[in-house]
Amino acid sequence: MIALKVKLNGRKITTAGTEDLSVLNASATLRGKLGSKTLWTEDDPPECNRLRVGGLTSRGEGKDDEHIDWAKKSLKVGDSIEVTILETKKANKPISFSPAKKTSEKEDDERREREWYEYAKSHYFRLKDKYEGTGNAE
Repeated sequence: MIALKVKLNGRKITTAGTEDLSVLNASATLRGKLGSKTLWTEDDPPECNRLRVGGLTSRGEGKDDEHIDWAKKSLKVGDSIEVTILETKKANKPISFSPAKKTSEKEDDERREREWYEYAKSHYFRLKDKYEGTGNAE
């Protein structure tokens, strides 16, 4: 299987992978007042700096897929993250599982169609005056 070996500050925290994954990721998220000009108020969500190593299964018809986590760690300034993509027969056990939301092919097609419609509509209204207001009918 293809897996991710993840180190935090030189220490291995996990080797993540299973034989039934279609998505595998290691992500660092920094949220909050990250710069001197950032507007951050008490109403905003709390600051959060974290490393997450997770994935999504793709088990096929009739089998429930899951979101899987191998690591969730807090981060601070100065931390170093190293991610290595490797092929292995062994990985660490996940720390959590949660059901993946199922959508049908039709629902996926409708969602993509709607996204394309909204994209095209926004460009149409942004460019309408430029091209329709010139009197140059085609």
